[in-house]
Amino acid sequence: MAVQTNKEIINGIVAKYPTFQGHVSQDAYQLMTTEGYEALKQIDPTFVNDFYGLLVRVWLNVVNISHAKDPLESNGFGEYYDQPYGGITQRMSVGSVKPINPGWKGLKDGDAPDPFVVRKGDIEERFFKMNLDYASLLTVPDDFQLKNMFVSNYGISETMAGLMEGLRNGYTLQKYLQKLECLNSMLNSTDHPLKQTQVYTSDVSVDPLPSDSSQYEAFILQVKNVTSLIVNAPQTGAFNPAGFKSTQDRSRLKLLVRPGIMNAISVYTLAGAFNPEKLSLDLDIVEVPNFGGLIPYTDEEFTTRAYPVYGPLGDEIGFSATEGSATAELTEDDIYWQDPNADVIAVLADKGVIFETVQNPYEVIPIYNPRGRYMNYWASSPNNGIHWDYYYNYVVFKNSPAA
Repeated sequence: MAVQTNKEIINGIVAKYPTFQGHVSQDAYQLMTTEGYEALKQIDPTFVNDFYGLLVRVWLNVVNISHAKDPLESNGFGEYYDQPYGGITQRMSVGSVKPINPGWKGLKDGDAPDPFVVRKGDIEERFFKMNLDYASLLTVPDDFQLKNMFVSNYGISETMAGLMEGLRNGYTLQKYLQKLECLNSMLNSTDHPLKQTQVYTSDVSVDPLPSDSSQYEAFILQVKNVTSLIVNAPQTGAFNPAGFKSTQDRSRLKLLVRPGIMNAISVYTLAGAFNPEKLSLDLDIVEVPNFGGLIPYTDEEFTTRAYPVYGPLGDEIGFSATEGSATAELTEDDIYWQDPNADVIAVLADKGVIFETVQNPYEVIPIYNPRGRYMNYWASSPNNGIHWDYYYNYVVFKNSPAA
C-alpha cells in the first residue's frame, strides 16, 4: 500500500470515528504543525492519546508492511489452527480396520455367528501443551518522535508503520526460530526416535559442498525413490515414529534442504544434463539455514560453552562464558555455533508435521505515561503453541560418515 499523508489518515479515522470531527472540522490540518500539536495537547490532552491508540488499533490494520518473513510459513510448511478455548491441544488418530473371517460360510442348522462379539477400533489420542508466550515492548518518547511524526506530512504513516513493523518482525522471527527448534526435536527425540526406515545416507557433504555431479545425481535419485516409496504405498507406517499407517499425499510433501545444495545441483548437474527433467524432484523445496539446536561456544574448537545473558526485561543482551552471569562480555559476533545436526543434508516431510495453535492472536496495545511523557506499545500473544507431531511422515537424509 502506498504511504498515506496525515490528511488522508485523519479523513479515514474521522470516517470511522465521527467523535473526532470536532477537532478536524475547522480547517483541521492547521493542527499538523508544532504549534497546533502543542495547542491540541493543552485543549484536549486525551485526544492525542486516543488518536494514537486508534492508529494502532484501526488504521494500521490497513498500513501493513513487513521486512521479515518466516520462510517455512511462506513456502507452505507447517499448519495453523485457531484454538480460542483451552490451553491444551488434543489430537486423535483412527487406524484402518482389517477384514475378519466371514461368518456366513458353511452354516448348518443350529449354527449362529455371534453378532455381539467385541472388536474395538484403533483409536489413540495425544496432547500438546501450549509452549509459546510472546511479549515485547517498544517505547516512543512523546516530545521527540511523536511530535515529529504528527507535524510531518507523511510522518504518521511512515513512523507508525515502521514501529509496528519492528514489533511484528520480532514476533515473526521468534516463531521461525521456534519452528527450527521443533525440527531439532524431531531429529533427536528420545521419546519418539527415528526409525531405521526414516534415515538415509548420502555422499553429499554439507561443508564444503562437493563439486562432483554424480553425488548430486545420486542424491536426487535417492530422494525420488524415497518419495515414491512414501506416496505409492497403499498404506504405510514406516515413515513416522508412531508407526501410524496411512497414505501420503504427494502435494503435502516439502523438502527442507541446507542452503546452497539446490544451487549446487543446478550448477553441477542441470547445466550439463541432456535430459534435465530427469533431475527434477517435482517437490516443493524450502531452504533452511539449519535444523535447530545450535549450541553457542566462545571458540571455534567448541571447547568452552557460552551462555546467554538477559537484561532486566528478559531480553537477550549478549553472551558470557560464565553461566548465570549478569554481564555480557560477548556479542553474537563473538560466538561460534556448534550444529548438532551438522550431518543432516535434508528432511523430506509432510507439511503438517509442525503446527501452530493460537489461543490468543498477536496484538499491540498502546498506553501513555503522562509523567514520563512517552507512549508504550505492548505486543503480546499469550498461551499459544508451536509443536511437532510424530504421527506425520518425515525422512532424514544424512551425510555418510567418512571411512
